[in-house]
Amino acid sequence: MFCLLILLEGLIQIAPSAQTTNLLQDYADTAALLGRDNVRQECLEQYAREAADFCTKHKMPHLDFAINHYGRPDLAMFDFTSLFQAENSCRVVERQGKKLLMMLVGDSLLEVKTF
Repeated sequence: MFCLLILLEGLIQIAPSAQTTNLLQDYADTAALLGRDNVRQECLEQYAREAADFCTKHKMPHLDFAINHYGRPDLAMFDFTSLFQAENSCRVVERQGKKLLMMLVGDSLLEVKTF
C-alpha cells in the first residue's frame, strides 16, 4: 500500500486560470474549504500522481487509485491544524478478576479531522 500525504499549502497552486487549482473558492472556514463541493477532484488526482512520480522518481509502475465506497478514487485532503490524540497508547483494566491490556493500534493514536 502506498500512502501519499499532501500538505494543504501545495494544493492551492498559483496560476492565472482558476481551472488549474484544486480548490474552487478560498474559504476561511476549513470545513467549507476542504468540503467535497469545493475540491476539483481531477486536479487533486493529477497533483497526487505528480507528487507520487516525483517522490518515487517515476518508479511506480501503476498509479491507479483504490476506489472508495462512493465509487470514486480514494483521495482526500485533511486539516492537520485540528488533531485529536489519545492520552495513553495503552492501559490495563481489571474486569471480573482478570487484567486486560487495552491498546490503540494504527492511526488511532493520532487522528486528523476529516471532511
